[in-house]
Amino acid sequence: MRNSSSVKGQRGQVLVLFTLALVAIVAGVGLVIDGGFTFAQRRAEQNAADLAAFAGANALLNGKNATAAALVASKDNGYEHGKNGITVSVAVTSTTVKVDVNAPHSNYFAGVVGQPSWPVSVTATALAGIGTKFQGIAPFILSQEAFDPVSGLPYITYTSTTDFTHTQGQGSDSPLTVLNVAWTNLGTGNVSTKDVKDALDGSAPINASLTLNDYIGQSNNGLHNALFDSNSQPSINTTLHDMDVAVPIVGPPITGQTTCNDGTHTLGCFRGWALFHVVSAAKNGGGDDGTITGYFLTGITRNASVESVCAVTDTSPGCTGLFHGAYVVKLIN
Repeated sequence: MRNSSSVKGQRGQVLVLFTLALVAIVAGVGLVIDGGFTFAQRRAEQNAADLAAFAGANALLNGKNATAAALVASKDNGYEHGKNGITVSVAVTSTTVKVDVNAPHSNYFAGVVGQPSWPVSVTATALAGIGTKFQGIAPFILSQEAFDPVSGLPYITYTSTTDFTHTQGQGSDSPLTVLNVAWTNLGTGNVSTKDVKDALDGSAPINASLTLNDYIGQSNNGLHNALFDSNSQPSINTTLHDMDVAVPIVGPPITGQTTCNDGTHTLGCFRGWALFHVVSAAKNGGGDDGTITGYFLTGITRNASVESVCAVTDTSPGCTGLFHGAYVVKLIN
């Protein structure tokens, strides 16, 4: 006959094991469920941090209180500093706004194993200022004389279809007048026809970084006019026809300098970026002559990737000059 006390003892052991197993099951399920909700909260927090960083950067550009703007944006998107255990910290420099958001996540199941909540933290940093370094642009340069020196916007004449003729002869490495155009590979050496063709067909995009006042002229007094010719592939006309492109704008050295950064040239110094609409291009007879027809658009292109900026309030020599409305706000982290 089975001992009744033994049976009761075994039942008690099974109950203990079942209870322990149930706790483990609940903890496992809780980890999955609470983890999913935590991930969703993190995404919401990240959106709030991104928008707050953008708002702060925009305020920074406009001389407003970047910290206050970021805190308001975070609050408007569900994360108010000091409420329900939420902390929102904002760090501002002359060109960046960093926002950190930390909020507790209330768990549904993980509390069974002593985790009633856990912190969820995100960060976002926005860059704000006047762009000085870009990548991926058109392989030709135009003159800063097309722009108002105060507003930085193109003169009305050059917002309508205009012919820009290729500079020729000695000293023609850069636009000599407002109606000239010259080639560029962003200062990486003498510019050859192959360089420009490779940039136009995408086999070797022009991706060198630029710093304000860098020399970016041709360095070889002109190129063959096949680059304008629709019968020559690729050409400006066949690849950029009816397109908006980022164009480097050049001129004399920036304020406080007597030459471009190479210490030699007094023309062809990088002064900023403009968005240019290419209508067409055509060669003009033989030799190196040709014309790019188009007009300037307001604002900076979104096709260029900004690497660094100058603060809008920076008046040092490296940050002084025409920027043609090239203001930048972008997330960098």
